Amino acid sequence: MSRGSFVLATTMLLALGSPLAMAQSTAADRALWDLEASTVEHRDCKASSMPRCWYLFFAINEAPVRQLWMLDLKVRNPEPGNANLLEMDVAHLHESDDPAEPGANDFLLYTLQFKCKEKKYRIANGYALLIDGSVDQAKQAFPWHDGFENSWFGLAGKAACQKSEQLRPTAYNMVFLGDFYRPVDAADVTRRFLWTRR
Repeated sequence: MSRGSFVLATTMLLALGSPLAMAQSTAADRALWDLEASTVEHRDCKASSMPRCWYLFFAINEAPVRQLWMLDLKVRNPEPGNANLLEMDVAHLHESDDPAEPGANDFLLYTLQFKCKEKKYRIANGYALLIDGSVDQAKQAFPWHDGFENSWFGLAGKAACQKSEQLRPTAYNMVFLGDFYRPVDAADVTRRFLWTRR
């Protein structure tokens, strides 16, 4: 199995029990997020106004090994006619640029699917952009899971399934990042402005 396949297959499972970002982030991180949030124009996520709608919603660790998750609130229905099945993209970033560290500088994009009534979640697709520039694509969809309400996976499910979170994301500790069409551009903004070395 390639390194990217391992990252994509295991990162989600390792992070399922991670604490809520705002509860575990440092005071400096929260202050920086508040500053960034106050200088960014907040917009809604209507389909007519933007192709993507990225929000920061989960984080763990401290510099220089922070990890951050962002979701695209442009929720989709992959099966028209099945209102119970929804889909969204979630990006997972690793801060470290040390090639010797597992997951160093990896950018992972998950396409998550949610059966909202049953509270089941799965990775339907995804890829890892590795530090050497290569891309490792998921070969198949992962099995359905339930639970994990307080993990990043569960929080993404709530954002996808609950209209109240889509209408007022900042009330749920999400921070608007931008409407970047390419997920890698959202990742780049994070690296250049939020993860500057102190």
